[in-house]
Amino acid sequence: MILSIDGHSIEAMPDQSLNDLVKKLGLTGTTLGEKPLAAKIAGEVFTLNYIPLRRKDLGEDRPSMRRAMAASKGEVRLLRYGDPAGKSCYIRSAQFGIFLAMGQLWKDAKTKMSCTLGSSVYFTVSGAANFSVDALKAQVHRLVEQDIPLIRRRVPLKEAIERYEKEGQTDKARLLSWRQQDYFDEYAYGDFADYYYGEMVPSTGYLTVWDILPADGGFVFVYPDDQNPETIAKVPAMPNFFSVFSEGERWCSLMECETVADLNDLTASGRLRELIRVNEALKAVGMSEYTTHAPHLLSGGQKQRIAIAGVIAMEPECIVLDEATAMLDPVGRREVLETIHRLNKEKGITVVL
Repeated sequence: MILSIDGHSIEAMPDQSLNDLVKKLGLTGTTLGEKPLAAKIAGEVFTLNYIPLRRKDLGEDRPSMRRAMAASKGEVRLLRYGDPAGKSCYIRSAQFGIFLAMGQLWKDAKTKMSCTLGSSVYFTVSGAANFSVDALKAQVHRLVEQDIPLIRRRVPLKEAIERYEKEGQTDKARLLSWRQQDYFDEYAYGDFADYYYGEMVPSTGYLTVWDILPADGGFVFVYPDDQNPETIAKVPAMPNFFSVFSEGERWCSLMECETVADLNDLTASGRLRELIRVNEALKAVGMSEYTTHAPHLLSGGQKQRIAIAGVIAMEPECIVLDEATAMLDPVGRREVLETIHRLNKEKGITVVL
């Protein structure tokens, strides 16, 4: 099989990977910006560990991934960090390294990739005794030095679900229960296995540019700079981010919707619209920050506003209030009346007093 890799012709022998061919052509590069991280064949992204021609397939005429090779007429384009697809492969691989390192150092820890922050991602950590960013960085460095091959494997879906349940990762088990296929692709090393949506770089040795910064409740993993991959991206100061993020996390917990699996369950049960209505109603009456307060800790005006929120969640066109401000002090009376006027003006709800 003759391939053209970035315009260079080469014969692919049985069981040779794309990475073997890249090395043979001398296209490996010396810096992250120069190194091929993955390949695109007929519009699809492939790992460089992909083998175009397997010895066991010789003489057999059956559908396989080689159809992409035929569709591209042997044309292979290498993807580097400057390519969005190449960068995605690098980021997935870095995430694999982070979770692997955390599991090796703190087996009982729960690590969650919470949100992206430009060219970085915020991880929350709980249950990690004596957690240390320095210890984590040292472990990730060791994994990079070990140059561990990142090979994807296919396992029965039932087996994967049972393993995640046994490990206490019930959110992943629930998410996989929605999968239609009876198989599951994952990356593994030793006792650690996890799934990722797409290809990775050939090995951990490719993860040469990164940093880990301490943050409230966890850490921030920083990727290479988009314009200059040899340097680490700059993380701007975000003094209010973590307090705002914590508020968002609190709301997810209160609404019982912390994971994609939770969202799927709410959608299937028909409660998703209910969740949205309750959230909007509490915000409409200005009581969202009091959702965890015991009722006896609320003032009379606040209790009235909560009662109004309960009515709003039912999405009425008209609300009739009988002595809504009775037994309230001047402050509570003002709070309720302001809420009523706001509902009429902003929501268009008719209010009869």
